[in-house]
This record gives sequence, structure tokens and C-alpha cells, in this order.
Amino acid sequence: RAVVMTDRRLMRFAGGTLTCKCPDNPVTVSIKGQTDHNHACGCSKCWKPKGAIFYFFRDHNLAAYPVLGRDPNNPHPFFQRQQFGFAAGGPVRRDRVFYFGSWERNDQDAVVGTTLLVPEFAHLSRITTSPLVGDLFTARLDAKVSDRHTFFARYSHDGSRAFGPGAIGGGSANAYPSNWNRIVTNADQGLVALTSVLRPTLVNDLRL
Repeated sequence: RAVVMTDRRLMRFAGGTLTCKCPDNPVTVSIKGQTDHNHACGCSKCWKPKGAIFYFFRDHNLAAYPVLGRDPNNPHPFFQRQQFGFAAGGPVRRDRVFYFGSWERNDQDAVVGTTLLVPEFAHLSRITTSPLVGDLFTARLDAKVSDRHTFFARYSHDGSRAFGPGAIGGGSANAYPSNWNRIVTNADQGLVALTSVLRPTLVNDLRL
């Protein structure tokens, strides 16, 4: 409920002024419309965003039964989802080098119902656990080389492990567990960039 109320409050936000918490020479940012809170303030000295560490939890007590007909032998199949992570950033060297990093995890023990419609096999219908674990990690470093040159490097990793129906090749969502797939994915990306102001009217951006 708190999340819903927060979203509604943000939807009514029409703009305003944000001021950082520095006692001397505070940074003031004027905002004309909706924006993400962690992209609004320009002060890297005092600002620490709310929600830099988060944790969400949901289990079978808050979830609907996974199939239409409740199995008397399994009236409350176990289900649990945990989502958690953090974000951190700040100056390494004031007005020169800055860092940012974030990590998010989705740890889920889901359940999937397999319903066999043929009467001779209907008694083999079942509810099976379908686990999923995913990680998303990002790290970035920004540096001001000189008044004309800025540099940044970024690395991102997205990985997951899952076991369930239709994970590969678009298989049937009603497949029996013996026909499920186990899939492991890993995606890594790196980027370095150098931005140079060659003239007041000419900027070069080199990325690799």
C-alpha cells in the first residue's frame, strides 16, 4: 500500500525546487516536471538517496492458488519471492573522480501447475516448484581529466538460473516437469568513453 501511495503522490508532482543538505553553498535544482528522485539533485557531497538499500518479500500467503482446482493433497503449495539490492555512489576525489555501483537480486521459488485433460491421466496432474535466481550488477567510474576532457568506464553483468516450462524454444506452458528446461544465462557488457571539447562548436565522443 505504501508503494501505491508513493506512486500516486509522484504522479501529482508538477515541479518545484530541491536543495541539498550542505550547510555551506547548498546546491539548488529547479525541476519542471516528473523525474526519478535519484536523478534530481546535483550535489555529490551530501546527498544520499532514500531507498539505496531495498528488500521486497512475497510468499504463498499473498498469492493466488496456481491452478483452478485446489488439490486437497497440496492445498497451500510453497511460494516465495525475495527481491533485494543496493546502490551506492559518491566522490573518490572531489570535483574530479566519482563512482557508482548497484546490485539487484531476484530469488524466487515459484510453483507451476500442470493439468492433464485426458481422463486416464488426470490423476497425474500436479503442482511443481519452479525456481529462478537472477543477478544484475553495474559499476561505473567517471573522471574529469581536464576542463576539456571527461572520461567514464562502465561494466554491467546480468545473469540468471531458471528451471521451468517453455524456457527454451517456446515450449508449452502446460508441459509436464519431465519436459521442462534448465537454463543459465550470463550477459556481460563493458564500455569506456572519452569526451573532448575540441572547439566551442565541436565535440568529439570516443567510445569502445
